[in-house]
Amino acid sequence: MKAIFWALAIVTAALTAIPAAASDHSANYYLPSCKDFINERFAREPFRQGECVGLIEGLVINASDLPFAGSRSCAPENVSVAQLTAVVVRWLDQHPQRWHEDFRALALFALHDARPCE
Repeated sequence: MKAIFWALAIVTAALTAIPAAASDHSANYYLPSCKDFINERFAREPFRQGECVGLIEGLVINASDLPFAGSRSCAPENVSVAQLTAVVVRWLDQHPQRWHEDFRALALFALHDARPCE
């Protein structure tokens, strides 16, 4: 009985991982959850909201050290993750024709436009 339980658990875990692996990295994919995060609708797609915020935080941490000046940004130390997410969402809302592109690259552009390094 234990073997059947563990086999079902492994199969279930594998099947639930498939949609995550098949997901894209476009702004179309992340933008709704980013908007939910800044609008404090935390019950909607909380995992994807975490992905959005985590990607933005990771980009901000490394953005000042990027090799190309056009993608570097220097966010103030006291800025909140909600403020950073709002910057990215606002930029994306102004560029809907680019929503099919990689969210991470677009977030870098948004952060750079808002606060380029001197």
